[in-house]
Amino acid sequence: MESVYAPFQTGVQLCLLIIAVSMVLTVIRLVRGPETPDRTVSFDLLAVQAVAAVLVVSMLLGRSDIYDVAIVTAVLGFLGTVLLSRFLEGDG
Repeated sequence: MESVYAPFQTGVQLCLLIIAVSMVLTVIRLVRGPETPDRTVSFDLLAVQAVAAVLVVSMLLGRSDIYDVAIVTAVLGFLGTVLLSRFLEGDG
């Protein structure tokens, strides 16, 4: 299947590279901390970056059926952040 965004394929690949580098930096922040709120924000940012990566890959492949995966990833990332926040507050 031909990609819908074929003229922009180089730009889309560049976006995917930028997202990958930012994900690596976010994982470093997630591991190093230093505080728990830093890790919570890093986890939330990583979930947003995962959604962006899925959407860019779907653009690169020219497949719109992958959008469902992005929606599920966004919902799971949101729920993970909410659960982690509630745990840190002591309500969980």
